[in-house]
Amino acid sequence: MALLAVLLFAGCGGGAGAADDAGSNDGSAGAPAQTDTLSGDLEDIISQLFENSDAEIPATFQDAATAESASGQLGLTADEFKKYVTDSSVSTAAINAQAFEVALIKTMDADAAAEVAALVAKGFDSGKWICVFPEQSLTSTSGSYVLLAVGSKEQTDGIAAAFKTLAGDNATSAVFYEGPAGGGDGGGGGGLLLG
Repeated sequence: MALLAVLLFAGCGGGAGAADDAGSNDGSAGAPAQTDTLSGDLEDIISQLFENSDAEIPATFQDAATAESASGQLGLTADEFKKYVTDSSVSTAAINAQAFEVALIKTMDADAAAEVAALVAKGFDSGKWICVFPEQSLTSTSGSYVLLAVGSKEQTDGIAAAFKTLAGDNATSAVFYEGPAGGGDGGGGGGLLLG
């Protein structure tokens, strides 16, 4: 009888241990990894953002950022670009008197995207245009993608909303620059002050 009790207890203990192990496996997995809902050519994704934005988008030209151009285009150093970025595309207003730029940056993973968004917010020069300033600059992240949108508030908010529609609800945005009201209409509304 005592032997039967010991065997039953050992069996129950093993069952509890197995349940504990299963529970610890669930706990060690942590939060589910954020997957990318965006895919395809970055230039095509930017075109979709422009098409789905409610804002008026100026005529633009697209170019890939490189380690050598990353400082001026993205606010990243060459080393930061090489460390985190796997692909990038930058769409800039065709007329330099318009403070407008949209960049889409593909990084290695979601952690790298968060780091790149912080670096862009710290390093991007929102005053790089001559005589005009953007009204707003922001970053949005989703999975391994980082969006940089610079222009009027209407433009950047519209592009961020279109990004969220394409990328899904996991997309988050953060404004890192706000210019003077009316100073960045994306159409040369700034200007020199003379006198």
